[in-house]
Order: sequence, then structure tokens, then C-alpha cells
Amino acid sequence: MATATNIAPWILTVGASTLDREFQALVELENGQRFWGLSLSRPLARRKLYPLITGAQAKATTASADDAMLCKPKTLDHSKVNGKILVCLTGGSSRIDKGMQAVVAGAVGMILCNDRFSGFKIIADLHVLPASHISYNDGQAVSSYINSRKNPMGYLIPPSSKVNIKPSPTMAAFSSGGPNIVSPEIIKVSL
Repeated sequence: MATATNIAPWILTVGASTLDREFQALVELENGQRFWGLSLSRPLARRKLYPLITGAQAKATTASADDAMLCKPKTLDHSKVNGKILVCLTGGSSRIDKGMQAVVAGAVGMILCNDRFSGFKIIADLHVLPASHISYNDGQAVSSYINSRKNPMGYLIPPSSKVNIKPSPTMAAFSSGGPNIVSPEIIKVSL
């Protein structure tokens, strides 16, 4: 998705905003650390810890570690991913497609971590498998945990709706990109 960009005479574009609710889906590591995420996906089949693996660790022999970390098509080795929660990085393809690639590779769940560019902007998506979308900093912490353990384990706490979230409403992550780059001489914000 991108910000709507219109030029004169159609200067004003109405964007999207959020509600006063979030669909929280926490990531819990075996060491007790919890990371706040968002998701609209179904919960894991069983309440137990599952092995964790990064896309880079699960790369197919013909793939680069960078492409596998992005969970691009045909970059993940089924024998490495099967039965595990897969950690993918945003970018390169849609967030939903990353979940599809995780399912194809045999993952039971997915932790979608923002790249540095996306930072703290996380979105609750309806994934095809249990998933949680977390911030860049939290993703770095999860990756550090995985890389520091011989057998890293974690769990995706089922999504729950939290109401009366403040501040709200706010502009949606994909909306309100600011001035029009086509006509920068017209100073306006994209509402």
C-alpha cells in the first residue's frame, strides 16, 4: 500500500484512520520475555512452546540468507521449518504472502518483524497461519534470543481485542504520507 498522491485540481484526498481498538497478539519466549504485536490470525493449535527459527537459518540451499529472511517464494527449506514458528522480516513482498510461504515451508506460526525502515508501524493482518507482527526493536531482540540459544522456543499468545486504546483515532500506518511529491510547490498534508 502507498499514500494516495493527487495533484491539482484534486488536491484533497481523504485517508484512513484507526479505531480505538487493537488486536494484540503477544510473542512469548521460553525465557519469559514478551513482545507486543498485532494480528487477526487464528491461535496456535496447542498451548505449548514451539521451536523458533529465522528465515535466514531456514534458507534453502539455492537461496540467499537475505531473501530467506524476507521469506520470499522458494527460499525456505521445508525440512528446517517444519513444525516451527518462523521469523520473517518485512519488505520484498506482501505481509500476507510471507505467511503463505511459511505455510508452504511447514511452519506452525510466524513472527513478522519490521525492517529498520518500518520501525514501530505494525499492522494487524488476517494471516493464513497463527502470526504476530512486531516492531523492529522487538524483532531484533527475538532474533538475538534465537541466535543465543541452541534450541530456542516460543509461543504466540492468541490474539485478543483491546478497547479504548489511546490515542485514537490516529492516521493509519499506510495513510497520510504528507506533501505531494509530484507537486511539491503546493504545501498540503494528505489527510
